[in-house]
Amino acid sequence: MSIDITMKKNFRPGMLVEIETEEDKVRDTVTRGVIVKVLSKGNQEKGIKVELDTGEVGRVYSVPTKDEMRRETFKFYNTFFFLPKIYSVWHKKEKKYYTLAYPSKSGHEKTAFLFTDKSEGERLMEMMNLSATEHMVKEINRKKFIDENFKTLEVDTYRIDLNRKLTADKLKELEQYFKNMR
Repeated sequence: MSIDITMKKNFRPGMLVEIETEEDKVRDTVTRGVIVKVLSKGNQEKGIKVELDTGEVGRVYSVPTKDEMRRETFKFYNTFFFLPKIYSVWHKKEKKYYTLAYPSKSGHEKTAFLFTDKSEGERLMEMMNLSATEHMVKEINRKKFIDENFKTLEVDTYRIDLNRKLTADKLKELEQYFKNMR
């Protein structure tokens, strides 16, 4: 079932949509994000104008279906678990991976960070003001399961590239599932 992108009543804040911004028209791409605000006053033939959580403004191009989202998630994890290099932030003095007590609804979760690219880890270090003398982005051991690299730290959740969150149990389950497929 497709959603009519010309009708304002079909869109609410919190929906995931693909929009076409002015920059996207030049590059012939679309931007995906969550609607923060519907800007159109009424129905529009060109598509409803919305503002995303990233601050970008554009007209709705399409709404991803649940099947598309599942397919993308499956593809991501299938490639992620077979990457030759996965990175995390290493605390040099304590000689262990950096974890953070991340606030959640149930209190604080001990969170470890995983990155598909070394530059993403360096970006986190800048955002968190972690000094390069005490911390570094280090490759995790791929001969073991990811969770085994962090087992002494009792990690509750993992954040992958800062935009995906998995509990330790779910990460272990997914990694075993994908490894057993081959």
